[in-house]
Amino acid sequence: MSHIIVEGDAMGVVNTLNSDLFNFSLLGNIFDEAKTLISEFSMCTINHVRREANSTAHTLARGALRNQEAHLWLDEFPSDVMSICLSECNDSS
Repeated sequence: MSHIIVEGDAMGVVNTLNSDLFNFSLLGNIFDEAKTLISEFSMCTINHVRREANSTAHTLARGALRNQEAHLWLDEFPSDVMSICLSECNDSS
């Protein structure tokens, strides 16, 4: 995989990941590690989207908070997550 597109609804995070400057906050090392991982791709685009356009991520996060067990999906996503993904794709076209 050479080109990825990352979307997030946290403008500060998007701006920090798009910046060449080091972030001196408590999360600076995490941002630095994320930038190192991003640099492994030949092209990475990081975009800000409205929260409404990022409902799949919020659904997954809420589910993770409710359920403390680890989950791994290899072939199929849960139906509720898939329906939100499809809705987001249809809304963006």
